[in-house]
Amino acid sequence: MDVILKDFEPEESSSDSESDTEDGGNNSDGDPDDVVFLANLINGQRWKPVNGDRLTFDTFPNNTGVNPAIAVELAGNHVDFLNYFINDDIINLFVTETNRFASQKIIGITNSGNQTGKERIVKWVDTDPLEMRKFLRIIIWMGLLQVPQLRDYWSKGLLYQNNIPKIMSRNRFENILSMFHTCDNESPRDMDNRLY
Repeated sequence: MDVILKDFEPEESSSDSESDTEDGGNNSDGDPDDVVFLANLINGQRWKPVNGDRLTFDTFPNNTGVNPAIAVELAGNHVDFLNYFINDDIINLFVTETNRFASQKIIGITNSGNQTGKERIVKWVDTDPLEMRKFLRIIIWMGLLQVPQLRDYWSKGLLYQNNIPKIMSRNRFENILSMFHTCDNESPRDMDNRLY
């Protein structure tokens, strides 16, 4: 009494009324009456065979909700989308304040004389706009591809392989992450400046 379930409807199918026999249409002779279409079990809907190539997609589909004028500009171009949200002035602010905070931290460590475990910070090399953009791209990518621990993005394991190690080393990323700043800690706090 095996029932064969199919996930699509063949071109010629028997009607539902023909499959009603004494044993519910479930004989084991391999007759067409043995076939129960899976789609018939779900709200009487029938599935059709899939047409086309499911591995290729339009370069810019029309149903994304993006403003059509912007969609035309972006279609087929390799555009740095980060530039639409974070311009050069903001990047320069991040670079300036991150470098400033790192130098303040280094001065604090060297004045205290307690450098145990802080060797990486003391060896800080100032960042620049290009490196800051790479850093922000990695942060955005990490939001899209989540892994259990930060160090897993640099793992050589098959499950975690990605291009982040080719862009920036883990030590450098962690260094920038620990120093990343958007304001000067030594200036008076501006309550209207949300970046403070």
